[in-house]
Amino acid sequence: MSSALAWFETLGFPDVTNCPYVRVTLGFSDPNIHPAKNTSCDGFLLSDDGKKFTVFFTESIRRGSAFYAEPFDVMTFVRTPKGTPETQSVGYEPISLKGEADKAIRAWRSSSDKESHDYGNYLYDQAGAFALGWSCLHKGLGPQASAAFAQASRFHALGQPSDGTFQEALAEHLVYILADRAVYDFLDPTSRPKPRIGVERPMMSHADLLTIFEKLQKDFPHTALTEPIDKITGTLRLMVREDVGHHPKPLDQMTPQEQVAEWIFRLRDQPGWTYSRPGLCDILPEFRGRPLKGQVPLKYPADHLVELGFSAVPQLIDSLSSTRLSRAIDEGHISTFHRILTVGECARQILRQIAHRDFGGPLDGNPEDWLENDQMIRAWWAEAQAKGGDALLFEGVRKGDWDSMTQARVLQATHSDQASETIIIGIQHAEREDVRDHLIGLLGQAKDEASAAFLRREMVDDSCSFQTRISAAEALYSRGDEHALPALIAEWQKGTSGSVDSILEAQENLESLAGFLLGSGKPEAVKSVARSLSRFPASTRIKTIILLAHQNAFSGPHRSLSQSEADASNKLVDGMLFAALDDHERYEEFSAMYGGFAVRDPRVCDLAAWKLSERWPEKYPFKWTKSPADMDRQIAAMKTARREDE
Repeated sequence: MSSALAWFETLGFPDVTNCPYVRVTLGFSDPNIHPAKNTSCDGFLLSDDGKKFTVFFTESIRRGSAFYAEPFDVMTFVRTPKGTPETQSVGYEPISLKGEADKAIRAWRSSSDKESHDYGNYLYDQAGAFALGWSCLHKGLGPQASAAFAQASRFHALGQPSDGTFQEALAEHLVYILADRAVYDFLDPTSRPKPRIGVERPMMSHADLLTIFEKLQKDFPHTALTEPIDKITGTLRLMVREDVGHHPKPLDQMTPQEQVAEWIFRLRDQPGWTYSRPGLCDILPEFRGRPLKGQVPLKYPADHLVELGFSAVPQLIDSLSSTRLSRAIDEGHISTFHRILTVGECARQILRQIAHRDFGGPLDGNPEDWLENDQMIRAWWAEAQAKGGDALLFEGVRKGDWDSMTQARVLQATHSDQASETIIIGIQHAEREDVRDHLIGLLGQAKDEASAAFLRREMVDDSCSFQTRISAAEALYSRGDEHALPALIAEWQKGTSGSVDSILEAQENLESLAGFLLGSGKPEAVKSVARSLSRFPASTRIKTIILLAHQNAFSGPHRSLSQSEADASNKLVDGMLFAALDDHERYEEFSAMYGGFAVRDPRVCDLAAWKLSERWPEKYPFKWTKSPADMDRQIAAMKTARREDE
């Protein structure tokens, strides 16, 4: 332990000897958690100017399963003004380090090895115990420091042999934290994966990131991250030199090719967006969860390059091998710190957008996959130059493959007079049902009679799959075709009239159809679902109940619903929900948050009661509890109120 301590003191962490120990509280605004509870974390107060304060943390903050801050992390916070609601407030209060240390030590001593295990990795536990021991040591709390260090050694012994010595294991954890936080601060703030309430972490320059990574090289020369850190450091040195020497003239004075070159250079400041974790990063997301300036989405270098289109392609292809860094991260890799996308990877995504082709799908950071992808890009460009972009677009839609879905949307926007005929050919060639369904849906947006005639044939053609017939009818319904809804009802009746086994076989498609019929709001459609719902398993019945609640009173213009139709549908929906109050079967393995209550394996009747209370909160109140008997009493009260209304 003494050698690990001596090494740790060389790393340049803040001297906390004269710093007060505080508990930072952060506003927590998750609407599903009741009562709302602030997140808190303990550390040493390094500075406070009245508006902002900086803390050196010695423990972890978690939100859900994600770390918000970790031991040895320094964070600056913007204090909220007096009068801020508690659940939105950001501040701190002094606490006793000795008291907190004694509490942690008692908890450790009373827990088993298994209970001490934290978040699937004893390295986290080891680092936390070491941080507490180090904190106590600097505050003159010798007994507490010794106990915490002993616990840190215990956690290390419980870990994997591959973790190495105590110091080696601690180094692995520390370098991960420091590298990951540096990469996070390097991101464009608009694309950072987790907004941190009250936290001030300005975007880092290339030179700043280089300084941190050079220190990581020096302080952690032999860890699992040595190779990626060395690689990033070398790239950053090149980029800093280029930044210093880059003096472009104004864009409006550049030739088109000079503009392309400038926007490619600026890809080093291109952000990206990731919508699942882990998940691949998209610098041109179709779902634009982007910051707005006024009501117009902000434009970034990648957007400008897409607008430049084919004129940008040659230089983008030349950039495929560029290892310079963007400001976008790929969270598809959970075994190391966040991987920064290169300019070459950004160029691949831009070329996919210009070509309207997937080129083998999204790629991760494996260079072996890039070679084949780049060959496909170069082959496409050679073909585009020979045939022309429009010819390739029509040809691509007619193929009916995965790329046809994107290409068909582009064709509708650019050649609307010829799009429908081409899309119909693509539907006929499509082998994948999801591709066929998507193309059929696009025909539903067309206005020409040829599209409508094709959809009517598909809707009644028994040689087509069940899902294709449904997709055709739904597309017709979206065009306002009065024949579509009866056809959909007929498909529902046909699909639910067979054996239980046949219903289970088609369960997913039938559930989708039920959602569409209920969403139409038409009484005849709602009634058809109500008649057959009891034949489905509890999972389908509960999913349908959730859908029913969303058709809340069918208020306002709902397609072509008259008031009498809306009233009739409301009555049918209430009837279905009240009938479900007698359904005590459970939906196993279902979980959700309702009214701040964590619901697991609910009974159908419980969810029906909850959805009734959402539709008519004054007439039929209901509150989730842990007691089935208590919920049964509430359901009985609902039934009584219903009888009195009748």
